[in-house]
Amino acid sequence: MKPWLAKQASTVLKGIAAYFATTASPSAIHRPELPEELKK
Repeated sequence: MKPWLAKQASTVLKGIAAYFATTASPSAIHRPELPEELKK
């Protein structure tokens, strides 16, 4: 059962990594504004 559990964990982690990679992409639609404090 341990190899099955390791494969499941790998699949879940790969999905999470892909989600963060796509949401952090510069081509994403949502681009938050830079706060005024950081522009100074």
